[in-house]
Amino acid sequence: MKLPIFYGIIFTNGVLTLILWLYLKKHFRAEKSEATTEAFTCRSIHQYRDMKQSTNSTRNEKRTSTPKQFFAAKLVNAHFDDYTFVQNPVIKDTGKQTESENVILVLVMSDSNVVSKSFRTVLRDAIGNVSIVKKWRLKILFLIGTNPTESSNMMRVKEESRQFGDIILGDFPDDYLSFTIKTAMAYRWVLQYYAKVKYILRITQDVIINPYNLVNLVESIKTKNPEKDSIIMGLVITGAKPTFNHPRWAYKSTIPWPPGVPYPPYPAGPAVLSSIAATMAINTAICDTPVIFPDDCYLGIIAEKTEINPIGLEHFLWSQGELFLTINEKIRRRKVAIHCRGSPDIMAKAWKYIQKINRTNKN
Repeated sequence: MKLPIFYGIIFTNGVLTLILWLYLKKHFRAEKSEATTEAFTCRSIHQYRDMKQSTNSTRNEKRTSTPKQFFAAKLVNAHFDDYTFVQNPVIKDTGKQTESENVILVLVMSDSNVVSKSFRTVLRDAIGNVSIVKKWRLKILFLIGTNPTESSNMMRVKEESRQFGDIILGDFPDDYLSFTIKTAMAYRWVLQYYAKVKYILRITQDVIINPYNLVNLVESIKTKNPEKDSIIMGLVITGAKPTFNHPRWAYKSTIPWPPGVPYPPYPAGPAVLSSIAATMAINTAICDTPVIFPDDCYLGIIAEKTEINPIGLEHFLWSQGELFLTINEKIRRRKVAIHCRGSPDIMAKAWKYIQKINRTNKN
């Protein structure tokens, strides 16, 4: 009769030990996650710089026409730390990633307007169904801010998020003029929640992409550049000067920009490809770089500040979606991204063409 009691004691102790181990594992994992998240905040980055007495943020000041205020190593964007991601998708594929699999995140800048669901539907039907290309895993997610005046729209977005599980919802502003803030938070989200990705393609919601051309481009980058290299790539605009009265693209910032002085070279906003190393550099530089609008011009300032030369590819982006199906066939076949300028119907037609040529290429 003593043996069952003895084994019962061992069993009980084993269960208690297992429970304690699971609790500690969960506790320390939570602490680690918290610390990782904290590491990417502006306050933490600035504190680290103070400790290291870094001077990197001023190294370009003497050889640029960009106003010197953009290179001062002062914490100016601590308010970014006050924004939070109130709803996150579950990243199911991270644990399945193997050494032979690489991940490209297609991060879509969307919004809570009713019409925007049409764009997300097209992108889900397109990119969402092309999960693996040449051992590269494509993951599509949508980033949406908060519009407090449109509570009914926000309820619909939350319901859509529960249905599809691919929406990142933040409490930062969702309006067009706050696009720079949304872009900054997009890069921060990647570092906090999905830093295993190799490359990030940030697009606006009215852009359709050719996944096969994207993968071919990334593979060509990998053969020429080590993975640790900081890559920012797109259709690079050079020599553009700010406008101060345009209804959509007027320069806005607390720092005045001299009239007639061009922006640094920048990748056009509808589609920008960056490596994870560049994403880390962007997130760091944003913390002490005064915010400007337009957002793509801001990225040009960030690139200049971090000494990342944006790589320009003429075939990367076609910006006139309505003309896409009428241009030369050779040009059409090479495009990575097509900006459809607010038309989900044009996006759907462009995607149908992309499917057709990719089927032909396979055969």
